[in-house]
Amino acid sequence: MADSSKNENKSFFYKLVYNDKYLIFFSLFLAVLVWISTSISVGTDESKKIKIDVPVTISDELSQQLGMEYFSLQDSIELSVTVKGPKYAVGQVGEDDLNVEFDTSNVTKAGQQSIPILVTKSSKTLDFTVESVYPSSIEGYFDVGAAKTFDVDLKYDNSVLANGYAWGDPSLSDETVIVQGPKTYVDKITGVTANVDFENATNISKTYSAECSLNVEGDDSIEKSFLKITSKDKDKEIKSVSVSIPVVKKIVLPVNVKFEDAPKGISDNSILSVDYSVNKVTAGVLDGVDINEAVIGVINYNQLHEGKNHFKFTSKDFIGFKSIFDGNDNISADVTVDSKYKNQTVYIDKSAVKVTNVPDGYDYKLVFTDFKITVVAPENTKIDSGDLVYTCDASKLDDSNTADLVVTLSNHNDSWVYGTYKISVELTKNKI
Repeated sequence: MADSSKNENKSFFYKLVYNDKYLIFFSLFLAVLVWISTSISVGTDESKKIKIDVPVTISDELSQQLGMEYFSLQDSIELSVTVKGPKYAVGQVGEDDLNVEFDTSNVTKAGQQSIPILVTKSSKTLDFTVESVYPSSIEGYFDVGAAKTFDVDLKYDNSVLANGYAWGDPSLSDETVIVQGPKTYVDKITGVTANVDFENATNISKTYSAECSLNVEGDDSIEKSFLKITSKDKDKEIKSVSVSIPVVKKIVLPVNVKFEDAPKGISDNSILSVDYSVNKVTAGVLDGVDINEAVIGVINYNQLHEGKNHFKFTSKDFIGFKSIFDGNDNISADVTVDSKYKNQTVYIDKSAVKVTNVPDGYDYKLVFTDFKITVVAPENTKIDSGDLVYTCDASKLDDSNTADLVVTLSNHNDSWVYGTYKISVELTKNKI
């Protein structure tokens, strides 16, 4: 029975295979299936979106042609590119198969511009087209590049200080900065500021440190996004500066000056009397600093002649403190030399001038005529040229062959040389 069933199946198969009608029908059926399959996989186009991050770069040709630079609001842009083509091709399209360009062909003048973004096919093997790009353009500004240097103006509040304290001189990581950008905007900048944020701190009595954002000040039309702030000494963009502000204690101190280079025979400045424009000041002193007087400056004895000498001092001259809080930022001192002291004029002995550090292979010649020195001495003391020592350091000659002539007294310890002096020295090569 089983053998009979097998024979019947076999007989049906042979009839099907060797029957022309069945073979023609079967062949047509297979051809239709292949056509349908091919049409689906090859003949129908598909779309695909590709996300790419592109750096914003503008050709240097524009700068060369128009003398302008491109200032962008962003360094890069993310594009959504739609490509279309056969399924097998579109499925393989990647970022490397696309070419991105920024079209500046319509830029003819300075100002805000919308730059079209052109995306084209770069692949030579894949069959696809670029259907759309989003965004299709980027905003930018074209102008001549410019740069200005500004001192950072630090802004901070006095109300946060403890009673009896004041701010000292602040220290900034960058006291001077450079602002770069379109000339139209840079020309409108009036300054650069940094505002200290005290973050609700109160009763401050110690040095305060903070990181402060930099702000460009000026016309409201300035588009700050196009500007770049850099450190003065480094071409590195900065957004902020580190700030340290010392806190000083206010104390009342008597005013004084410091005298230097007094003759050995005048150790206590007893021959001098001083009158100040103010006798006391409210000064700012760092905690822990032992100070009992406000030294407003230094006076060298070579600045003193007979009679009254007038001096003016500002805050940059102050020693041991930096600030005065009662409006006395400019203080004067009248120094009177005892009437027993008189000016004397002494003429230089040219042969006595000693020139040091003359370069090897060179001779020197002193250039001066009738050179005279002023000496302050007791009225009964006679000073002559032999009492003076003259030296000039040839290694310190300036571009005009001039250097300091240092004059000292060799014999009289109660007198001094008034003023400073210079001398010309001609150097000539030795003749061999």
